[in-house]
Amino acid sequence: MKIIDLSLLKKDDFSIKTMTGQEYVIDGNFTTEFFLSLYDAYEKVQSTIKKNNVRAATELMKNIVIEILNLDPSLNEPVTKETLKAQKMDSFEVLQLILTSTMQQANEIGPNNPLSESPTSN
Repeated sequence: MKIIDLSLLKKDDFSIKTMTGQEYVIDGNFTTEFFLSLYDAYEKVQSTIKKNNVRAATELMKNIVIEILNLDPSLNEPVTKETLKAQKMDSFEVLQLILTSTMQQANEIGPNNPLSESPTSN
């Protein structure tokens, strides 16, 4: 009998630690819906930056970062724009780092993924 072991696709969870010490733990495997939302948001941010509209790009990043942080299942209250400000995560560079790091996580191939050495994975 052949077994298809989907546990090999499990990515490591990751943690976002704020400058105030608050930590958000995010499951390394996103839902397809969130994955697509993340990509759409990333594209919109990049397009907005190219148009030199940093204010609008910052607002877009705040919205997607809120979605990212709200993936932490241990939260007692949802993350809001006020949370970002209180946790000192509302600056352009911090928002961009969180978004970029999450995109890297989304694109990462899990450590035990059998496709990592497949000719079709290149």
